Amino acid sequence: MKFLIALCFLIGAGSAQGAQNCYVEKTLPSMGTFIHIKWVQSCDEKLSPTHWTEIQALLNNLEAELSLYQKNSGIRRLNRDKLLKVSSHDFKELINISHRAYSKTRGYFNIGVLPALEIMKTRGSGFDGYGLRERERLLEAMAMPRKSPVEGNEIHLRNKKMKVTLDGVAKGYAVDKVADRLQLWGKRNWFINFSGNIRAHGNAIRGQGWQVVVRNLDTSRTKNLTLMNQSLSTSSGEHNYFSADRKWHHVIDPIKLQPASRPTVSVVGPKASTCDLLSTAFLSMPEVMARKVLRDEYEGYFIVNME
Repeated sequence: MKFLIALCFLIGAGSAQGAQNCYVEKTLPSMGTFIHIKWVQSCDEKLSPTHWTEIQALLNNLEAELSLYQKNSGIRRLNRDKLLKVSSHDFKELINISHRAYSKTRGYFNIGVLPALEIMKTRGSGFDGYGLRERERLLEAMAMPRKSPVEGNEIHLRNKKMKVTLDGVAKGYAVDKVADRLQLWGKRNWFINFSGNIRAHGNAIRGQGWQVVVRNLDTSRTKNLTLMNQSLSTSSGEHNYFSADRKWHHVIDPIKLQPASRPTVSVVGPKASTCDLLSTAFLSMPEVMARKVLRDEYEGYFIVNME
C-alpha cells in the first residue's frame, strides 16, 4: 500500500502552442488525489465534449470498486464478506495481476498487508513494531493462496483472516486504462501523471519523447529522463508516517513486517500498472534480488539509477 508522491515533473515540453499543434490538458480528481492528462492535437481540431466526461466516469467506476474509504466499495465489501460477486472486469483483473505479482516478486508485492497497516494506524504515533505472536497472526492472515481468488464472476478470500488493499497498483492501472482510451480515440502523443505514476506516448510538441525529472526525497538527487512509449512509477514512504520517529510508514516489508528498507524507488517499463507494483515491492526487496526479478520475470523494466 502506498501514497504515490508526485516526484516526477514534466519539463521542457515546449510551448502550449506549436506551429500547427496545441496541447489539450486537464487535471481531474480521483482516489483522493489528482490525475493530469495531456495530449497533442491540431490546433484546428475540435475537442469532443464527451472526452473528459468519459475519462472521469472511468476513474469514478474504478474508485467505486477499489477505494478503502468508500463504505460500500467493492473492496470494502470483499474484505467484510470474503466473497464478492462482481461484474467489473477491472476488479477481477487487478486481483489476478496482484496474485501473479506475488509469485513473481517472491512475496514482496502482497495485497494482504492491510491488517498490518490497520494496526499501525490504530496505535498511531506510539507504534514501535509488532509483538511476536502478533507477527505470527499477521503473517498467517497475509498468506496468499496458490490459486487466484478469482473464480468466474466471484472473488473469494478463502483465508478468512485476509483483508486486501490494491493501493499499490490501482493508480498505475488507472493510468493504463486512460491510456487505452486515448489510443482508442486515435491520440498518438500524450502524457498522463497520476501521483507519480506516469505513462507517456509519442512526442511532446518540441523534442523527442517527454522529459521528466525524478527526485530522490532522501538524498535530494535528481535525474532527467526521456520517456517515449514508456511508463514510470515512483514509490516512497514520504508524507505518510505512522510513528513519531518516522520509522514506520504506509509501505512495509511484507516478509519481515518491518519498515521498507529503501526511501525511494523509481521503475521504468511499458505498463504503468506493472511499474507501480514493482516500485512498491522494490522498496523492501534487496537490490540484488530486485534486479534478478527484473531479469527473470519482467523484461523491458528497469530501476532508475539515482547515483
